[in-house]
Amino acid sequence: MIATHPDGSRLLAEVKGVTRDSGTAADIMFGQMLRRMDDVGGSTRYAVVVPESLRRVVERVPVAVRERLGLELWLVPDDGDPWQV
Repeated sequence: MIATHPDGSRLLAEVKGVTRDSGTAADIMFGQMLRRMDDVGGSTRYAVVVPESLRRVVERVPVAVRERLGLELWLVPDDGDPWQV
């Protein structure tokens, strides 16, 4: 998903849900995001978005690594209701 603000800044997010093998899906998600990161240090924000139940799987990539890459972790409720985060 790519969102562009009128000021020209962008948000690029890779979104994944629960699958039979969520660990592999999370690894693929990070790989996909890394290939799309074309403006590190620029005006683009990068985020991976997953259900709260996948927090442990996604946090296998250490915070220090995500911070160094400028990669945010966004969690959404498992029931899909964004107003309850």
